[in-house]
Amino acid sequence: MASLDRHVILELRALLADEHRLRRLSSREDGAVLEKLLANAATMSAKLGERAEQRIALVELLAEIGIAKVTSSF
Repeated sequence: MASLDRHVILELRALLADEHRLRRLSSREDGAVLEKLLANAATMSAKLGERAEQRIALVELLAEIGIAKVTSSF
């Protein structure tokens, strides 16, 4: 794996593991929504940690971010 790829994966996993940072970035206060967000982040981090799952996990993560950006702009 290329150095840049490794760096991106490591940084994404660090972000997904940082609950406080995710809470601030999400701007959500509803406990159920935050709980789901954190559970999804943990799952995504685990997928990014498995080499065979990384490409799929990145596509899923980008799709989720795209959906979140579109919905929040309305």
